[in-house]
Amino acid sequence: MLTLESVSHAFGGHPVLEDIDLRLEPGQVLAIVGRSGCGKTTLLQIASGLLSPTRGRVEKRFRRLAYVFQEPRLLPWRTAWQNIAFGLKAMGAPPAEQRRVASALIERLGLAGAGPHHRPGAAGAHAPHRCRRLRPPHRGRDLATGRRSLS
Repeated sequence: MLTLESVSHAFGGHPVLEDIDLRLEPGQVLAIVGRSGCGKTTLLQIASGLLSPTRGRVEKRFRRLAYVFQEPRLLPWRTAWQNIAFGLKAMGAPPAEQRRVASALIERLGLAGAGPHHRPGAAGAHAPHRCRRLRPPHRGRDLATGRRSLS
């Protein structure tokens, strides 16, 4: 479960988020949509614990967090399979489980011979976690207008 109560955040004295209340129950899916620069990333960073709110309270009751960065963060010297299994290995999963989960995800997501940088990163987030933060591969595009932004 994730709860945000009266969460606000400012950068350099400029408010980005003000009095956000949110409760996300286990199994619920939430889409955060808005124009470029409206605070979506800031809200997700606060929810995931990468950024502390200026004001308010965040309560996170989940066992694990998977985080897919907006920019590709793959290890370029590793294969798609190795990038997907990386998080499982870091969590101490046995090699047999790493192979099983990574291979199943490669098959399920059509990543055999994977090319696009976001796809293996997103596949890594499908590994057994309880809370996931996903970012779309259309960085810098305002979905409401379809225009590119400079931010």
